Amino acid sequence: MDHGDVRYPAAASPYAAEAIDTLHVLGAGGWIGSLSIMMFLSVPTFLRSSDEHKHHTVARMVAAFSPIALVFAALLSITGVFAGWRNVGSWSALFQSD
Repeated sequence: MDHGDVRYPAAASPYAAEAIDTLHVLGAGGWIGSLSIMMFLSVPTFLRSSDEHKHHTVARMVAAFSPIALVFAALLSITGVFAGWRNVGSWSALFQSD
């Protein structure tokens, strides 16, 4: 792709935009995917567990999956802010542009 003499700031280059968008989709998929896996595993486990161990078993599963979901949620948030900044251009344009 020829961009001629056009100079892009680092975050506005087409290659950075593709990388940010790719990481954003990866973050969204990882976050919702880890939550889905947790639900598909924890609900049947909760239903099969004895009364005295139900909450302890599910709490251990949530503790195991939470860091994974939080990492992907952080990636989703950070890349979302960069994508928003790249697309809008400035804080004032967020509220004043058409």
